[in-house]
Amino acid sequence: MGVPINSEDNDIYLTMNKDGMSGYLSSNRPNKVFGENNKCCNDLYSFRYDLKQNKLEEKKDTLIVPSKPAIESTPLLLYFDNDQPEPRTTRPTTQQTYDRTFLEYMSRETLYIQNCRDSLEATEMQRFFRNIVAGGYQQLIRTTEEILTHLQAGDTLTLTIYGHASLLHNSNYNLHLSERRIHSLLNFFQEYKNGALLLYLTENGQLRFITIPKGSNESAEKREEKGKTSSIYTLSACKERKIEIRSIEISPAKR
Repeated sequence: MGVPINSEDNDIYLTMNKDGMSGYLSSNRPNKVFGENNKCCNDLYSFRYDLKQNKLEEKKDTLIVPSKPAIESTPLLLYFDNDQPEPRTTRPTTQQTYDRTFLEYMSRETLYIQNCRDSLEATEMQRFFRNIVAGGYQQLIRTTEEILTHLQAGDTLTLTIYGHASLLHNSNYNLHLSERRIHSLLNFFQEYKNGALLLYLTENGQLRFITIPKGSNESAEKREEKGKTSSIYTLSACKERKIEIRSIEISPAKR
């Protein structure tokens, strides 16, 4: 189809409207939401064929959103590389933000696939990274924007966030690790859009958090999978290294 509809990036799911001259596609090309170095996350684009000029025109960064913003369904799951953020420490806090740890984790997808035992496991690992890990980050961006919309309307929101870890370390270490993972998300909210949420994060402000670090207490891993390769690179371990926004309670402003 040519530029700008076709690009050097991963352009997929082309869908035409009934008029045959316009439609939608998904792409991980650079944009305003995910940045100029975006390679991880797909977004939606619309386009229309201009008969008068006989060319295709893309509508830049056209997002398809509900007419009435609503918080997406929870839980919202966000995943981490092994022992991240800030490995080999028992501090409960971190200077890392979730978006930075996410991008570093996505860059290691090939390493995780190389450590799979067979092609079927490799395919599942690829799906985990591209659909679940990247999908969780996309959902976080959309949800944060919806949170901001509610806050600007005067609503008060309370997020309940759980932190988890795999079985690789002892329970005390894993507890602090899950605390750091939660803290990286709080840092993300503080830095979102150059501090757009800071106004609402003051004491007794409109945006509130209930944080519940669980360590590896709720891990579904099997205890026999504690060798280095299985503990770090198995899909079961990958699914335990996460935080989850388990609920978002909205108290509407009096209008």
